[in-house]
Amino acid sequence: MWSQQALELAPDCPAAIAAVDMALWDLLGKEQGVPLFRLWGGRGEPIATSVTIGICSIEQTLAEAAAWLAKGFHVLKVKIGEELEVDIERIRKIRELAGPNIMLRVDANQGFDLAGARELLRRTADMNVEMLEQPLPQDVLADAAVLTTESAVPIVADESASGLAECMQVVDRCAAHAINIKLMKCGGPTVALRIHDYARDAGMSLMLGCNDETRISIAAGVHLAQSMPALRYADLDGHMDLASDPSSGGFDIRDGMLYLQETPGLGVTVDRW
Repeated sequence: MWSQQALELAPDCPAAIAAVDMALWDLLGKEQGVPLFRLWGGRGEPIATSVTIGICSIEQTLAEAAAWLAKGFHVLKVKIGEELEVDIERIRKIRELAGPNIMLRVDANQGFDLAGARELLRRTADMNVEMLEQPLPQDVLADAAVLTTESAVPIVADESASGLAECMQVVDRCAAHAINIKLMKCGGPTVALRIHDYARDAGMSLMLGCNDETRISIAAGVHLAQSMPALRYADLDGHMDLASDPSSGGFDIRDGMLYLQETPGLGVTVDRW
């Protein structure tokens, strides 16, 4: 596997390796005349994506949430982790605004210790939080395993689960209920598929996430999401945060749902350099 060998040679460059890996898969899809999700055995069904609200004032958080809901999105992910009391109030206010039928995900970005994460979960138990992403520092897997055992809310590893080796460690130590795969941190679709298979075989769920990225890599994520039986969460909204994107096509977003096109490969066109 060339991508794994490349990561071993250049472990600090997973995003660059991911770019080459995506380009090679795109070329293969075009040569065979099929979109990548079909090459990977996916069915091309629409999937829901969350949209992310960064850490800001509660008033701004609610304004952004209302704007996304007005556009038809029905899965919100809110960043927390700076101040517990404010975080709890933020989650409560979003739930009140959104009502009971909107999915609400919470991403703490390593913001708590074990005691703080326990307190957050205890005090938000009636707020129907769908999942809690990376509540603890990335290197405290023993505490993460304890929290995973205790928590009724699924714990999702992100920073703890970057490349294949780290993901395998999280799986082996039962340090999360699910792993957030990001192409830019793991090294591309080839490695992502290996992570998926390893986690699935252990009975673990998957999330497919992103950073702020162009439509090119988001499209690769959407194709992968169609091809991962263990996928439970999709968070593929990074291209919407860009002021300008040099690419187009590949997929459409309607009412918070991602719809793939039948164009060969990734289906994305680069409009300008």
